[in-house]
Amino acid sequence: MYQSKPMNIGTGVLLLAVTLGILLLSAFGGQTDPDILYENDDYGFSVSMSRGFWDTVTINEGEEGVLFYFRDVPKDEVDENMGIVGEIQVFSKKNATRTDLIEREESYDLRYLGENENYFFGWCHPTDAQIAPATPEETSVAYRSAVAGFEAMITSFAIIDANNENKEI
Repeated sequence: MYQSKPMNIGTGVLLLAVTLGILLLSAFGGQTDPDILYENDDYGFSVSMSRGFWDTVTINEGEEGVLFYFRDVPKDEVDENMGIVGEIQVFSKKNATRTDLIEREESYDLRYLGENENYFFGWCHPTDAQIAPATPEETSVAYRSAVAGFEAMITSFAIIDANNENKEI
């Protein structure tokens, strides 16, 4: 009579990692036909994102840029800024130079995106913890998926010119 052997832990972990990777790539990776085009007319840029990413974030437009927050971070967190998956930072050319951005690139890994007539653009991930250590594993995995979604989205960054046409950067 044939008797099956139990799966060892290493094989189980590998199988789980491969499954999770496939799910992440299908949800956020290879973004070729985006569902959502986000345009910011105040600053003059656009980004394309998948419907899956759009459904997991809240977008907060501010004076220094645009923050993308993970929607499922518990609302009782100590810091109101918890849950940021990424940020497009905007620097007015009246107050900043390209050298200022280079200094920020070195201090907190800001990545230059481009510029238009009035602004310099860069993007970054938060440099501190954005979810509490006690966050359930399912929420932590979903947060990391949203971070991957932000990284996929940021590759579509485009300047909107005066004729409202997108110029890929």
